[in-house]
Order: sequence, then structure tokens, then C-alpha cells
Amino acid sequence: MTIDQCPDFQSYNDVYGTTNNPYNLERTPGGSSGGSAAALAAGLTALETGSDIGGSIRNPAHFCGVFGHKPTWNLLWMRGHSAPQDIRASSDISVIGPLARSASDLDTAVRTMAGPDDIMARGYRLDLPEPSPKGLKGLRVAVWDDDSHCPVSAEVRARVDTVAELLSSEGAVIDRSARPDFSSEHSHEVYENLLHATMSARKPDEEYESLKRYVDTLDPDDRSQAARVFRAQLSSFKEWRQNNELREHLRWKWHDYFQQHDVLLTPIMPTAAFPHDHRPFADRTIMVDNQEMPYFHQTFWAGLTGVAFLPSTVIPTGLNAEGLPIGLQIVGPEYSDLITIGVAHELELRGCRFQPPEAYSGA
Repeated sequence: MTIDQCPDFQSYNDVYGTTNNPYNLERTPGGSSGGSAAALAAGLTALETGSDIGGSIRNPAHFCGVFGHKPTWNLLWMRGHSAPQDIRASSDISVIGPLARSASDLDTAVRTMAGPDDIMARGYRLDLPEPSPKGLKGLRVAVWDDDSHCPVSAEVRARVDTVAELLSSEGAVIDRSARPDFSSEHSHEVYENLLHATMSARKPDEEYESLKRYVDTLDPDDRSQAARVFRAQLSSFKEWRQNNELREHLRWKWHDYFQQHDVLLTPIMPTAAFPHDHRPFADRTIMVDNQEMPYFHQTFWAGLTGVAFLPSTVIPTGLNAEGLPIGLQIVGPEYSDLITIGVAHELELRGCRFQPPEAYSGA
């Protein structure tokens, strides 16, 4: 049995075919909102809305050189993301959010779409904190530019560091060593357990029953990555609840962390857009500076903040030597969405802006 029902970093299906990256048609535009990001970069649309449980807004924004925002969990009402009159409960971790060619468009989209649903509106009102009128001066910025659990390429790490230096030159206070009070391995394990439990709930009954029969055949001592994923897909409510409790501890540790820092800069993916690869998931790998890594290690940077409901804004930082975009994410505490977008806007004014692919820029 192979691992399936996972978020992918590509956009292709039997109905619409393969979506290409406008900067290089041999490369992926990201996924699962890759079509949205590609259309934005190609000038086919002005604003898009995607969904994100494993980076599906942020990863395509990075690969296609546009802006993207994963909001605080449940900040944007998800009912409009399904068919009219279709009522669905909010999915764990998953959010909807905008992709755009400018930070100001992200700001407009979030202000338009955010707020309580009709039931919550009886007692709740939206009151998000606004960006500081001082701009970047005095902004407390933490930097997490690499991690042994998911190493990033030298060029991605360099872009994070370059943006940190730009912020510092504008009066921001930079801290490159501060980390929240948990290990990245622990956070990622909690994320994967909750992610796979949520994703497997979408499986057809017959497929789910087949998975249960297969898991029953596994050696109880099997602690391989595949075995852990399969077991997580069949989590009992008790197991899910235990991981939810662990997540709650992560949320409060992030809360403590952001008492000392206003935003955090991190990568969103280990590399720029990679070539199309439609082989079975189990056969795929990713090359990071000539080092082969498991394909789904790429969810690490998205899951680090996604599992704890944190808002994250992806900004473009320009093209690499191959003409491919590189982005990074600006993360903040829960409900600081307008602040992370505001920092993105300040950086956009200083050069971190959308750069059209040559084929669509008149070059």
C-alpha cells in the first residue's frame, strides 16, 4: 500500500491536465492552489483564493513569485469556499486565504473576507490589531533560516538572511537565535498526526476499510515513516485528542515566544520550483543542494506554523540564477494577520515585489 491523500506540491489531474510554472514550463507551480498562483503570475487574474492545510497557499506563492496569506485558523469564514447552500464544519488546520500580486491586495482581501459567521456574529466582532505607524523601525524580528529536520538550499537560506539584513537597515531589531520552547521534531510529529487524521476523513468508506485491514497486518514494532502515517490516518478520537492537547501546548509556547518578538522570518520550502514529477508519492524525492531528501519533508516549514493556527504571509524576494522565484514567510502570533501583511507591504516598497515572468512582461 502507498501513502496517499496527502497534500501535494504540484497541480495536475485527469480532467484539466498539468499546470505549468509561468517562469519555467518544465517546473511545478506548486499545489494545491498552483493554478491560482500560476494564473496570477501570468496576468490572467488579479486576485485568487486558495486553501492551505500543508502549504497549499504559501507553497504556490513561493514557486510563482506572488504574495500569499495563510490566515489565523477560522478567521476567514470558509462557507464561501464550497457550493452555495453547502454547510460544512471547519476542517482542522485547514484555512482559506488570498493570493495576489501585491501586499495591499492581500490586505483588502483579508479585511473583506475576515469575520465571524452569521451564528458567531451575535456575540463576536472583528477587531484585528493594525500595523505600527512606525513601519519597520523598532520591529522585533526573529529569524529561523534553516533547520536540521528540513534543511533548505543555500540560496533559500541566503534570501531569508538578505531580507533580515534589509529589515535591520530600516531599524528593525533582529534576533537570529531565538526559538520557541519546543523541538522542531516534536512540532512536526504533532502536525503530521493531526494532518493525516484530518486528510483520511475524506477517504471513501471502501478505501478507509481497506486501510484498516492493511494496518492490522503491520508489525506492532514497525516505526517506519510509512507505518506512522498509516496509523495516524486511522487515529481514534482518543489519539486525536491527545495530539490536540499537545498542539494546545504548542500554541501557548508560541504565544510566549511572540511576547518577545513581533514577527518571525522563515523559509516556506527548501528549494525553488522543482521539475514536474508525477510518479507515485512513495517514489518521489527532492534534491536540496545535491542532497536527496524525502518528498514530504517539504511540509515541515508550512506545518511548523500551520499546526499552531499562526498567520503567515509569503512575499517574493526576486528570481534566482535560473530565473525562478524565491519567497519566504512572515509569521506572527494568532490574529496578527494585518501586521504580517503590513510587514510584507513595507518590504514590497523596498524591493520585495512581484516580478512578472519574461513571457508575460513584454520582454
